[in-house]
Amino acid sequence: MQSVMLKPSDDREYLPAKIKLPPGACDSHFHLLGPQDLFAQSLRVHGRRPDEYSGVTTIGDWFRYQEAYGFDRGLLVQSTWHDTSYEQVLHALCLVPDRMRGVIRPQYGITDRELEILNGVGVVGIRFQASHGQNVDNSAGNMIRRVHELGWGAHFVYRPHQLEGWREQIRNAPGTVVIEHTGYIDVTKGKDSDSYRFLCEMLDTGRAYVKLSSNYSKDHHVKPRMNPPFGDTIELSRSIAEAYPDRVLYGSDWPHSKWNPKPSDAIMIDMLLHWAPEEELRRKILVDNPEAAFGFPKWGQPG
Repeated sequence: MQSVMLKPSDDREYLPAKIKLPPGACDSHFHLLGPQDLFAQSLRVHGRRPDEYSGVTTIGDWFRYQEAYGFDRGLLVQSTWHDTSYEQVLHALCLVPDRMRGVIRPQYGITDRELEILNGVGVVGIRFQASHGQNVDNSAGNMIRRVHELGWGAHFVYRPHQLEGWREQIRNAPGTVVIEHTGYIDVTKGKDSDSYRFLCEMLDTGRAYVKLSSNYSKDHHVKPRMNPPFGDTIELSRSIAEAYPDRVLYGSDWPHSKWNPKPSDAIMIDMLLHWAPEEELRRKILVDNPEAAFGFPKWGQPG
């Protein structure tokens, strides 16, 4: 029986982009949402469900998005809308194992057997979100060490005012560290900010990656910037990509669940032309670095 997740749930229009992505391109940050009767979205984190105002997004929708812009692979990141339930990620990875890897944010009490099953289907990381009830304590450190034994990376989401609480956990995390959403650096402070200095400190270790993503977020700006092309993020993102070409990833943050109206996906992807004007640098960001960070096989070789 075909999974309902393989059927598109909407008729969203994908306008053409200027950029041509290289073969094997990976979107290193996207989400799937619902449907509610199969994969319940929690009210605990945000106080409302995304399907109440933003719709459902399935693997079929993701296929349409990928085909419109030329992505071949993706890192599915468990959304906070699903709280600590990894069921949807597990289902998606079982449906399309060759094209996806996954990152989950489970309860700290998850069993070793569950972790082994998730590891076997392509989960490669665990997500810690300072703003959504995951505290800096021994449990977080123990969880990082448990998944490190499986070869997983530790992915961190924090705002500048939360960094102090998480700084030592991130520094002390063994193995691969991934910092999401460009570290939510305030572009008005840029390189003078503590967030930027800490990001560079981690990237200098040679074991950390940063996702250039979510540039429309209010956390990057004095106030929300929903008018693309978000030009005030260009200089900072380009400087990071040029200084750390082997440590940078691209994430669309599709389907932009908290935003209405939604930013143009074409404009968001075309930001790569500003962040990484050279084709070789874009290939690193979209192909080589995701392969190194998430265990995808070299493009063109069997998995």
